[in-house]
Amino acid sequence: MPIALNLIFLLLFLLSSGCATIFTSGVSHVTTSAIDKRTYLDQWEDSILGKKLRLELMNAKDIRSNTISVIVFLKKAYLTGIVRNNEEAYQIFKICNKFGITDSDVISNLVVDETSFGRQSADVLITTKIKTAYLGDKELSAINIHVATVNGMAVLVGLVDTKEQWKRAKKIAINVGAKKVKNYILLVQKK
Repeated sequence: MPIALNLIFLLLFLLSSGCATIFTSGVSHVTTSAIDKRTYLDQWEDSILGKKLRLELMNAKDIRSNTISVIVFLKKAYLTGIVRNNEEAYQIFKICNKFGITDSDVISNLVVDETSFGRQSADVLITTKIKTAYLGDKELSAINIHVATVNGMAVLVGLVDTKEQWKRAKKIAINVGAKKVKNYILLVQKK
């Protein structure tokens, strides 16, 4: 079977199993941005911490980790996704605390909801459309912006050089279908 066909089947499996949010968020951690002023060590530490959190969530028996997107950036954990109840959200915070991330360093966009597979698929589609639009945009194509979507709300995390890029990132997310945008993109001050 050709490799491209295998990749299509893998993506369909991930979408149908609800793992697509982990798949898409995991891909976003591979690239780095030219404007990212963190040291390589800080970038590496954020990446490792994010991987450890995701692994711990996957191993937790009472947490549906396939509905949670984790981005660690500047030692803060950005959590986006759907939890069954407040107890599940509390367990996720406890896992963050276990890795030295205090409650005040957890930016939570966790929604208590029993969302359908259709809604989750729509969220993955919105995330994909936003990332694709960023890649095709002259101002944003080289910038590393992490995107996660829950119930139509896009959460953006990353760094930009200008206020115009900050506004453009939000505008693109709205234009491609996000109902609401939480913009945690940081403006890097040029020296």
